[in-house]
Amino acid sequence: MEGRITLNMSYSVSVGSKTVRQVRPLGLYFWGQVWTLVAWCDLRVDFRMFRLDRIGQIDDCGTFHAERDKTLHMFFAREIWRQETR
Repeated sequence: MEGRITLNMSYSVSVGSKTVRQVRPLGLYFWGQVWTLVAWCDLRVDFRMFRLDRIGQIDDCGTFHAERDKTLHMFFAREIWRQETR
């Protein structure tokens, strides 16, 4: 499988509060109100969803190779499991 681009991005978590994240983009989705980037976040060592309207500067940080437990399929499998166990 070919490499994919890792991104370094600034992200506004709330008004006046910013963070820098290095992420592995997995998918882009429209959840009714906003576009959202689904990604593996290296800082949180977990899947995260980032609103596109809160993303600032983006830089290419090189490539990554897919890992079995850090895929879009695993993200959705875990989200379905969370919904079923509530």
